[in-house]
Amino acid sequence: MAIVRTQNPPPTKPRMDPKDYTIRIAHDDQAMKHAMACYEVVSWRHGNTFEEFCHIGEREEAEAGWAQNYGDICWVIVRRDDYDGEIYSSLETHRSKCFTKGKGQEDVKAGWYYDITAVVTPIKYQGQGYGTHLVRLLHYILTSPAFPSTSPRILPPFPCAAWGDPPPPIPSELISYIPRANGSILWSDVPIKFYGHCTMGLDGRGFQSRKEWNNRLVWKLLSVPETSLEETEEWEPIWQEDLESSIYDILSTSHRQKLESTDTSNHAAFIQDPASPGTLTMVPVWGSFSRQPAWRTKPIPFGFRLRSEKGKKHEEVIVMISLYNPWISNKFAITFVHNVTPVLLPAMLRMLDKAVTDAGAPWIEGEIWGLDPQSSLVKAWVADEDREVNVDIRQGLKNHVLGVRWYDDEEVEIGDTQMWSWV
Repeated sequence: MAIVRTQNPPPTKPRMDPKDYTIRIAHDDQAMKHAMACYEVVSWRHGNTFEEFCHIGEREEAEAGWAQNYGDICWVIVRRDDYDGEIYSSLETHRSKCFTKGKGQEDVKAGWYYDITAVVTPIKYQGQGYGTHLVRLLHYILTSPAFPSTSPRILPPFPCAAWGDPPPPIPSELISYIPRANGSILWSDVPIKFYGHCTMGLDGRGFQSRKEWNNRLVWKLLSVPETSLEETEEWEPIWQEDLESSIYDILSTSHRQKLESTDTSNHAAFIQDPASPGTLTMVPVWGSFSRQPAWRTKPIPFGFRLRSEKGKKHEEVIVMISLYNPWISNKFAITFVHNVTPVLLPAMLRMLDKAVTDAGAPWIEGEIWGLDPQSSLVKAWVADEDREVNVDIRQGLKNHVLGVRWYDDEEVEIGDTQMWSWV
């Protein structure tokens, strides 16, 4: 009979005392420590050496549209008595534009939200509450960048008795680059309940997540017979110049109109703006910064468009794609669809089969997020038996579960949950 030796559970680490810690924008050495903590997460490496891993961040800072003008900022939690020293947890925020509509309101307004990403605690400090408190403090900064010199709206008063003095103000020269947030979102690779504890104040709400925000559809890609290629010729590739000349405007206008027609009598609503710098193409662009696979030898478009026969831009069909980003999927990905109907679906899928084949990519499946399982489009997808379609909910570890903390209202609906706004 086998003898099983039980081990005593590891001793519980003491929780940090919030009064001893505060938040700040990382200086260069602290940002490097953030990179080192990120590299400790083995699943984030994807075969890159630490030098290659850091080079991805350097390219992001230099080239990525979303990172320009302090669009990507690293925040750290430090001891109050060692402000320039050791970091105990860290994260990044990505500034993005959105459209907002308050509860009971008719008007749509331009706003800002922040994607919270790369939340990480060095291994030696994990399990002590540093990451939770960092996000809690961040809420106060994002809702009032000049905090504590101005009072944040909606948030409860800063709990000085429990957390000590409020954080010191951020450098005045950066305030104009950190507009007040209407809300923040994240795509969690850990159980989303962790972010439910990242509350606003002591007893406020943390991040909320709903199953309907995390729909996923996976389908089988097919080989492309030569006889089926004629009907794909009408689809035009989308390049950078197309984004700037028309695509941004078409999709931004459409999203604003979608929010205008949204009923907000019982709750607020917001929708991300596809024209926010770099956001629409972040998935493929970020994927291009890392070491590239051997098959990637040709230029790859950001997507494809099917122009309206009547020349009406709002009737154009637009499909945005990503052929390579190992941080989000090991499949071909559709990141955004616009005006795709069940009638157009078969031709679109054959066109994408051809795009994958032409690129030499090895993918045998495709993935798309944010489609309503009860929609006519998804039903048409599922009805194609050759495609072996699977529809499910993203949940649990490493599944990029979408969570939202809206600062302007307690309840909010998000108007778009597709992959394009992932960070």
